[in-house]
Amino acid sequence: MRILYRVYSRCRLGYIAGVCLLLVACDHGIDIEGEGRVVSASGIRDCNWEEAPCLFTIRGAYNEIYTAEPSEGWTFVEWRKCGPTEGRQCVFNVPADVVQRFEGRQMAPSVAVFERLAKGVEVPAFETLTEQTVDEQGGLVNAGGLEVVIPPGALDESMEIRIEVSDEEVFADDQIGPTYRVSGFSSLPEEDLELSIDSAGMYDDSMLIMLGFPGFAADLGVEAIGRTFVEAQLVNGRVRIKLPTNSDADPAVSDPELDIEVEDSDLIGFAPKQRAEISPGIGSVIIAGAQGWSFQLSEHFKVFYPLLGSFTNAQVSVLVDALEEAYTRYEQMGYDLTGRKYPVQVTLVKDLSGDGFTNQSGWGVNSDAIQIKLDLLAQPGTLRLSAAHEFFHIVQNLHDPRGFVSRGYPPQHYWLNEATATWAESLFEPDHVPSPQAQNEMDPFMGFHNGVVGDDKKSIARARAYGYGMAAYIRYLTDLEGNDWLRRLYARIKTDGVNTAADSVSFLDDAITSSVAETWPAFLQAYSQGSPYDVSTRDAIGSQQRRFRFEILDKEVLSRTFTHSFPDLGGEWFSAIVRKPDILPENASFRISATGAFTDIVAFKLVNSATPLQFLGAGRGAVVVPNIDKFSAGQQVFALVSNSRALPPYTEFTEQTVSMAVIDAIKILAIQNRGETVFNENPTADDISRADIQLAGSPEALTIGLRFDNAVSLSVVQNFPLVTNPQDAFLYGISGVDTTPADCFELDCISSATLPTSIQYGDYSIAQTEVLSGSPGNVTPLQSGGIYAVQVLTNDESGAQIVFQFDDES
Repeated sequence: MRILYRVYSRCRLGYIAGVCLLLVACDHGIDIEGEGRVVSASGIRDCNWEEAPCLFTIRGAYNEIYTAEPSEGWTFVEWRKCGPTEGRQCVFNVPADVVQRFEGRQMAPSVAVFERLAKGVEVPAFETLTEQTVDEQGGLVNAGGLEVVIPPGALDESMEIRIEVSDEEVFADDQIGPTYRVSGFSSLPEEDLELSIDSAGMYDDSMLIMLGFPGFAADLGVEAIGRTFVEAQLVNGRVRIKLPTNSDADPAVSDPELDIEVEDSDLIGFAPKQRAEISPGIGSVIIAGAQGWSFQLSEHFKVFYPLLGSFTNAQVSVLVDALEEAYTRYEQMGYDLTGRKYPVQVTLVKDLSGDGFTNQSGWGVNSDAIQIKLDLLAQPGTLRLSAAHEFFHIVQNLHDPRGFVSRGYPPQHYWLNEATATWAESLFEPDHVPSPQAQNEMDPFMGFHNGVVGDDKKSIARARAYGYGMAAYIRYLTDLEGNDWLRRLYARIKTDGVNTAADSVSFLDDAITSSVAETWPAFLQAYSQGSPYDVSTRDAIGSQQRRFRFEILDKEVLSRTFTHSFPDLGGEWFSAIVRKPDILPENASFRISATGAFTDIVAFKLVNSATPLQFLGAGRGAVVVPNIDKFSAGQQVFALVSNSRALPPYTEFTEQTVSMAVIDAIKILAIQNRGETVFNENPTADDISRADIQLAGSPEALTIGLRFDNAVSLSVVQNFPLVTNPQDAFLYGISGVDTTPADCFELDCISSATLPTSIQYGDYSIAQTEVLSGSPGNVTPLQSGGIYAVQVLTNDESGAQIVFQFDDES
């Protein structure tokens, strides 16, 4: 056991008690180093690495077991600042009186430490052999084992060029000779460099030289080495190669006006010091000899693979064919694939974190290379999808207008790139749920502020995870509007550039036919119900909803109010558990309401954790669930409250009050069908009123008459899975009564001229009011004492069912 603290008192408390006293005082946090998550036995103190540090308020006895779970490609190392530990577990057992004694104090967090498993990704440590100043005239940088010839005009200013060597074998078993690094370039040379390596008898005429370009690896979220190969010539005992730079790039993208020097952070948002921390290898290249490699060449790809391995050439051909299929598909969709020279180099790597990555190097678009995990050759389905995902990253890089050096850092639309590359997999396997999306499926609820790339590694990690989760939103939009909007979006990025993360959302908003604000609530509703990617009930409600839980078990306490700050483009879960349905009034309803102009509510029923969520209703501002007294004990109402505020910079928080309450029974006052009264109640009653109406025949006209003696609000909810071809629905007000103008709440409003000018209801004549545009779920205030009617017309011969809900605010 590692002793971290000793706490002394008069009675000289022991180690475990001392740690408990120190850590449990009122507020205690969990922090994470590396990538992983901490799962609490209670389920209420979970913490993901993207969200860390997490702070929890401790009240009563602190009995908790935390378990550290590493992400894929990472391993758990240790707990720091923790009490008793056992393997990956950190245990707290502290009595309530001890917790109370330290009320009001915040203690240092316990830290779960993870480290990366995979090799061949990290940039190794180097030792400097020589450093020489080279200006526009060019020159020779000689370190003995390696010489670099820089031709005149290659550099546009003086630079301190370094040659370094490493004892580590960057390319593992496939490497021969030492590992060199050439660095110090603040901008990409305009001419090819010539490198000469002392062969020392290790090289021959068929030798390949492996070049490693350190840069940002989008799928890893860190700096990594992208491998490419060049052929070498053995001349007088030295191996000579050309290092391709701007001169090998397409003129359309090698225009010096597009280049940004390392010191210029205007387009990428990082100061030089911060950028050095995030991707210190930018502007360098790693060089080593390679043996035992072969390749397959197609029109647009050159796939390198080690000769020794338990796989066949036919398995490699599956990857080649998948890459060409991706190229053809994206080209046919209209994406601009020019701006680089082909073939793209693809390397099958033995030790790799995840299924693969695409490297964004500072050495120009021709250095962008794809790395695929060698083991995927045995999984042709996953191999094909990884090819589609990684080549779409190449497509994205071809639409990045930043300079070559800046391309080696994460862009401000990093989240969008990860979301669209993950979505691209569905083009090749529509029913496939991408593993990155499934591992980050709660991110769409967390708000766009998680998609902002800041000046630290943690914000980059959050943006990456957010992008994976938001692949569902991209899929939702393409299912809704087709794929062309996404091509237009990237075309605009290529033209205008993304200077801030907010630009990525604004550009997306402009590219789609509808808008982000309009589609957001509908997306979260569909997503919670398993479309376009299935989200399990347990994960959909998440551990965070436990903060907003209302247990119905006392007839004296039938309401609960919560205050929460909702992030832009986010959502939160609230729940009500019916513990004792027998205490509820007969035919009782349950109302969920929320403040805020951008608040939409979707109500679901959860029977048990093994069944899907059942849709109950949706609306803006309020939803009423009828017959909650018919729920069985333990069944729950889950309310998804979303914030569809979509205004730059999309990172604001709006405090809202969410109320949940059992309300009186719902009553239908009157129903008329084709002018005949089919149900009539005393019109002086002032109840919450609801009508379930089954329409039949074509066409049908239905009128519902309602009277209220108190001010109320009307919330209309349509059960769209049961409504087929609704023609229109209009709200009418009473003649001679001062009422608020009504809204047309159907999607396709027809001309008011096609409707009757008035409706007779008893002794009242209900005149048509002005028809206004609206949408399902609008809340229309009604005046006290008014008489109102709703007329619904459908043209579906099979009939339709529409549910109206009326909410009593008195």
